[in-house]
Amino acid sequence: MGASLFGSKSDKEEQEYEVFEDADGNDVKMVIHGALEVEDEEYAIMSYADDVVTTEYEIMKINRDKKGNVTYSGVEDEELYNDLSEAAVEHLETKFIF
Repeated sequence: MGASLFGSKSDKEEQEYEVFEDADGNDVKMVIHGALEVEDEEYAIMSYADDVVTTEYEIMKINRDKKGNVTYSGVEDEELYNDLSEAAVEHLETKFIF
């Protein structure tokens, strides 16, 4: 993974990404567009790297262990997910100036 989840990169070559494994064992590359912090918890805004035009985003909870290793998990709370989605739209609007 790249430098910082909170960094802003204008060069597509330097975008941060994570690779996940789907249910069939295939690699799925996700681009990280930024992060949100809510009540001392961090959430990543991601999209599928192979989408030519990104119109759909995923929000994943960022989990850090004591050594600083990062893992991701889904957001189970629907109300929280909706709030994060609204905040993500605002973040992306300021980043990409829709």
